Amino acid sequence: MSCALALVHIVKPLGREHLRLSEGLKGNGMAFAREVVERIPWSGASITEDIEYSLRLCREGYRVQFVPAAAVWAQMPTTAAQSKSQRQRWEGGRYSLLFSLAPRLLAESLRTRSRILRDRAIEMFIPPFAEMFALPVLLLGLNLGISRLFHFPSVSYFTVAWVFILVLQGMYLAGGLWIARVPAKIAVSLLGAPFYILWKFGVYGALLVKRSTGGWNRTERRQL
Repeated sequence: MSCALALVHIVKPLGREHLRLSEGLKGNGMAFAREVVERIPWSGASITEDIEYSLRLCREGYRVQFVPAAAVWAQMPTTAAQSKSQRQRWEGGRYSLLFSLAPRLLAESLRTRSRILRDRAIEMFIPPFAEMFALPVLLLGLNLGISRLFHFPSVSYFTVAWVFILVLQGMYLAGGLWIARVPAKIAVSLLGAPFYILWKFGVYGALLVKRSTGGWNRTERRQL
């Protein structure tokens, strides 16, 4: 989770700042000018209020700037149960916006020719890195299985393509962790990534069964 958050909260925002795009708000790591909140009051009406407020600011011509020198420290979940609660809220809210808002936002960005809104819409369609990594792994395994069972020579071309995609993802991950200055002892935890990905898909399964994120509930933290 630490490695994934480094990509989300440091590497991608650095790229957007370089391109003069608008970063999304980050929950407890935000600062606002008084004139902004007076003109566009914070609603706090849903479990994805930071994403929705980001879009309201972009529509009004504001750009959310990323300040890499700033740091906000917060306690993260330390048990599987705590992580599951938080992940269900995050992913449930993200997928809800994906189906309800992202298509309309993309259409609006094309109509208004706003590169900032277009970037925010595309960001909603991009799955988390764990899912982006799991898909080519699954397809690579499927291709190898079909090739061995049915001896289709043409399948080997797809195998090479999936391996190439995985190599590119590995380069992005390694480069991102270097840019974010993730300590080696944290980066080594990626050896357990397959188990984390399986756990995460289990959380998705629980969401499908419940068909609800359960609203906003504060994630339990350990006592200091």
